[in-house]
Amino acid sequence: MNIEKNENIVRKVGERLKCIREELNLMQKDFAGELGISAPSLSEIETGRNRPGIELLVKLAERFNVNLYYILLGTGEMFANPVMDYLLQAKDYAVNVKDVRKFLEIFSKSKEMQYYILGEFHIKMMKDGCLILENIKKEESGTE
Repeated sequence: MNIEKNENIVRKVGERLKCIREELNLMQKDFAGELGISAPSLSEIETGRNRPGIELLVKLAERFNVNLYYILLGTGEMFANPVMDYLLQAKDYAVNVKDVRKFLEIFSKSKEMQYYILGEFHIKMMKDGCLILENIKKEESGTE
């Protein structure tokens, strides 16, 4: 990869990092503190004069749920959606269950469906949460 192209990639990563910080409504010093770096170091990354290390990228993902595809490649949503990540994993396990696959497809495409299902789940957990957690613990320990 030539130097000019590499510099362009570093500059774009810095621009996306700045967009993330601005989306979070954080000042450089506050964002830098959350990431464990100095404000001047963050400024150098945001302006493309320095590249972020792997540790910084991991902190972005863990602390702020940043989508690493977005920050590195500029593709996808700025922030990862844990519900969607879980659905994609669940879809892999539902290989032969057409109804489950259809549900996951509809659920992933419909914000209204997500809101409704998660709302119903929340209500169920509020009513029967302790009982559900007890049953889960029994199943995990193998005692009934």
